[in-house]
Amino acid sequence: MKYLPEKLWLWLLSLLLVATLVWAQTNVVHVPADPFTGQNVKVRTGQVPGVSTGQAVGHCDAVGTNLRALYHGAAVGDLSIDTLTTTPATVAVASTDVDDDADGTATGALVVRLSGLNNNLVEITEDVTLNGQTEVVTTNQWYVVQEIRTISAGSTGSNEGTIWVGAVGSFTTGVPSTKFNAMEAGTNESATAVKAVPAGKRLYINQFIATSGDSSKVLNFQFLKYSATTGLWYETYDAHLKQSALNKEIVAYPSLGPGDLLIIRCKVDNNTAQITGSLSGVFVDGI
Repeated sequence: MKYLPEKLWLWLLSLLLVATLVWAQTNVVHVPADPFTGQNVKVRTGQVPGVSTGQAVGHCDAVGTNLRALYHGAAVGDLSIDTLTTTPATVAVASTDVDDDADGTATGALVVRLSGLNNNLVEITEDVTLNGQTEVVTTNQWYVVQEIRTISAGSTGSNEGTIWVGAVGSFTTGVPSTKFNAMEAGTNESATAVKAVPAGKRLYINQFIATSGDSSKVLNFQFLKYSATTGLWYETYDAHLKQSALNKEIVAYPSLGPGDLLIIRCKVDNNTAQITGSLSGVFVDGI
């Protein structure tokens, strides 16, 4: 019986190995990665019981040199959110433009929807039918109004004036002296960087993002926290930015409990700047 030389055996084994690899590359079915396996996506799509996302986005075209909440109202002062957290109450809604009116002839916003927490810290919404510059009082008592959104409009398709939410009886030509929230003309949605924690949940902040329309300005951001336990406000975080964007992971910020509230406040070192800022985190039930 004849045997093949050792070198020939090695050559044949190598050839067999190469052929096997070629076959595998051309015949094995490649399964793409599941886009819904990421933890963040799982939370967003409700695949993690008892956990949901929370975000607050604020924007202003002209933030000045005075520290103030980040929201649509340019050059009109700060918000008085602490008025409601101290004493929840009904609020009033009006526009700076008479064409934001559901009288049947107006062309702007007809109905807006308020979202936030009521006096029992339950998440609620309420639809308000507008009456131009005349204030309309809500049915619910509010702890915080986090968002305003147009849900019905006339021929222009949006709110023609700034929609304000403020204290009942404090309005003059659509603008309240005690301000709780605002939605800029033509936007159909407010952008107010405020987030409150409903009953039965805790909020864990994990990211802060900010952008500026003028990278030559020095921006100062502050997190202002309201504690429902003590009834006091705390300056809890500061960030400075002299660039067009900031994306910062937050790993050690204390969690917020039911009734706690967080506001992004900001200012610039000179003149004004267009600023957008957002906080992101997760709500966890029953902690």
